Amino acid sequence: MQAQKYNILLLIDSLLAGGAEKVLLTLSREFFKRGHTVTLLNLSSKVALEIPEEINVINCNFAHAKPRKAAKYVKDFLKLYHSLENSYGAFDFVLGNLPLAESFIHVSKIKGCFLIHCILSHHIVSNKKSRFRIFKKKLCYKNLFKGRQLIFCSNYAREDAGEFFSLPKENCTTIYNPIDIGLIKKKALETKPKDLPSNPYIIHVGSFTKVKRHDKLIHAYKHSGISAELVLIGVGPEESAIRKLVATLGLENKVHFLGLKNNPFVYMRHAQLFISSSDSEALPTVIIEALICETFVVATKTLGAIEILKDYMSDSLCEIGNTIQLGALIRKFYFNEMKIDYSKIYNRFSADKIALEYETFIDSMKDLERN
Repeated sequence: MQAQKYNILLLIDSLLAGGAEKVLLTLSREFFKRGHTVTLLNLSSKVALEIPEEINVINCNFAHAKPRKAAKYVKDFLKLYHSLENSYGAFDFVLGNLPLAESFIHVSKIKGCFLIHCILSHHIVSNKKSRFRIFKKKLCYKNLFKGRQLIFCSNYAREDAGEFFSLPKENCTTIYNPIDIGLIKKKALETKPKDLPSNPYIIHVGSFTKVKRHDKLIHAYKHSGISAELVLIGVGPEESAIRKLVATLGLENKVHFLGLKNNPFVYMRHAQLFISSSDSEALPTVIIEALICETFVVATKTLGAIEILKDYMSDSLCEIGNTIQLGALIRKFYFNEMKIDYSKIYNRFSADKIALEYETFIDSMKDLERN
């Protein structure tokens, strides 16, 4: 029996080099491979990622729109949405990713699901100075989610949100982020780039933001005492502060800031260890990518890292914020190589498997509509 083919619309705030953006491109590509019609709506028109030729990307200029002010732009958004339906037909499945996309779907009252990429309770409570602000933010999310089907990228993210917002279980589904395993393996085997260090090194790949805790990573690296160098791939608002910290600790000759890379996988493959030092992660795709490159991972015990590694590499997980323990684990696994069947960990995230789960989910939604 041939699978049903669907007309799918995916919305995202931008196509900058973030994890959510990469996930959506992978999902788009896999939907296309499976014969679905896919339209990817980039709300800000900002693009930093390489876009596959086969993906139909519509760049539109809502760059100045803010999620809380989405209603101000709802007429323009609906005009665009209806023009897309006139061009490509009615959409069978609409999926919103990130705050602006979710807000547009909400205020326009179109049928659509949300893909949640973070641990929402951490996102709301952190950096909020008053109980009132937390209460207000929580209320906004409850209003946003009311009656909406929500797809979470990990079981922990789903359980956290269900408890935090008292969400109906029937409205919450877990579908892991899809990973194009074959593509990553291929890119990891490309020729070594010129700026890849000639000496042994460990690596961190991620945006320079507060939640990634590069400061903890630098202190842990210093504490580890290993001779290997540290490679940092990414950009972001915290980079300047981290450069100053590196200089203060006298590590300028050992820590390499390499910026953004179109192919970070070749750097991962040649690293001795991959380090994740985050305070919060729902499902850190970059950890899965490192495992596909067959690079051992040392990570803080974010809920996402636990979900990926606990059954296979639990000894490599350390308490969040504990730089002494993180440094000790870096040293331990740098000098003691572990034999791991990485495929047992990453195969459950393969793009074809995840696309099939989405098809099953869409089928169930269509059945509910018919009944």
